[in-house]
Amino acid sequence: MAPAQPDSGRLTGDVLSWLVRQACGEEVATCQRNTGSGRAREVHEVVAASGIRLVIRGEADESNGLDQEAWFLAQARQAGVPVPEVVWLGAAETPAGPRTVMVQTAVAGRPLSITLPGMSAGQRRSAARSCGQVIARLHSVRVGGFYRRHADGSFEFADNAALQAADLANRLDNLRLLAGAGLTQAEVRRAEGLLPEAVAAVGDGPAVLCHGELFPGHIFVATGEGEAVTVTGLIDFGDACGGRPLDDLALLCWEWPEVDRAALAAGYGVAPFWTDRGRRLALSQLRMLIGYTAHDLRAGQPADAQGYLAGLKAVLASPAL
Repeated sequence: MAPAQPDSGRLTGDVLSWLVRQACGEEVATCQRNTGSGRAREVHEVVAASGIRLVIRGEADESNGLDQEAWFLAQARQAGVPVPEVVWLGAAETPAGPRTVMVQTAVAGRPLSITLPGMSAGQRRSAARSCGQVIARLHSVRVGGFYRRHADGSFEFADNAALQAADLANRLDNLRLLAGAGLTQAEVRRAEGLLPEAVAAVGDGPAVLCHGELFPGHIFVATGEGEAVTVTGLIDFGDACGGRPLDDLALLCWEWPEVDRAALAAGYGVAPFWTDRGRRLALSQLRMLIGYTAHDLRAGQPADAQGYLAGLKAVLASPAL
């Protein structure tokens, strides 16, 4: 049967039914809108008549175009990373006019963010190790530049030096905004002194495929015998980019503060940011949180900005720095 009309958005029941027919030649059995998707992206989780599970994603502001998201997903799949398969990508006619839409397969398992609270210590170690293994596979994919990829295949920055110069200038500009939003002058001076090292801490290696939003909610897992936990999927490549491995891992360690870093490192493999008592990870979180706080202040989201600001203060006071 046709899905119920969404409460809002442009992908109506008729549009969703048409998209599923294009993707797999079937009718819709059930459909549910995912209201937790960020950046005002419209996402629907669909089960087709045969039982196949699909995810339908509209475009969103401040994210990759869906054509670029599909490109990153294809690179990851070729490297053996468990990610959704894009089964249809194109323009759909909606009540608001043509809209680019992606239909992809749903990954197996459940979000790590949901399963973590019920896990034993051994399961958490197993999950961290499996995360490390899958992220290492993702980071084995080399790409042609840094930050956003454009439709012509070029990237925002051709080399690491250009990226780091722009990054340092941007974070210093962000700090000027934060100075009037709750950072003390002493904290501003300390952050200014650490920023050159923080920007350089990512290293000088080649650009690799980074997820960009490696939250526990974007990592799907399945439990096995004993305390085995396996990563079954990485989802939402809307912010995938060319970057350095530390970018993803610093964010994951921030969003999953209790992660067993030794298990994560054992799965990931040898890297300089595992052997410096957390300094590079803390430095990367410093520059990340400066950016997040400034972004939310400019976007008129003061409550979110204050949360990041509190985190930034904690990182500045961290023994790792």
